[in-house]
Amino acid sequence: MVSSTLNWINAIDFILNLEADIIVPGNGAWAVAEPEVTRQALVRSRQIIVEARDAVESEIEQGATEDEVAARVLLQQYEGMTGYDLLGGGTISQREVMVRRIYQELTGAVP
Repeated sequence: MVSSTLNWINAIDFILNLEADIIVPGNGAWAVAEPEVTRQALVRSRQIIVEARDAVESEIEQGATEDEVAARVLLQQYEGMTGYDLLGGGTISQREVMVRRIYQELTGAVP
């Protein structure tokens, strides 16, 4: 099964509604001992996904190709976050990977 951004949004909403004191993420650098900080990171993750999805959807509605969407949807409000630039010293940014994946998801290129 291929994950989708909509499934991620729904999963985060489900977790946030659990009213848990401690949230243990599967990976990532935002696991901290303070429950409120962890919850805030989860809320921010959801916000990033929603904003990226909305921006990609808007570009698709205007007829943009995948390459055009990858070039236009910059999500500059998250520019200082880890992974925004190059992944592991590679040649592609986490932002671009996410934007392209969302484009493919919304256009039916992936199940």
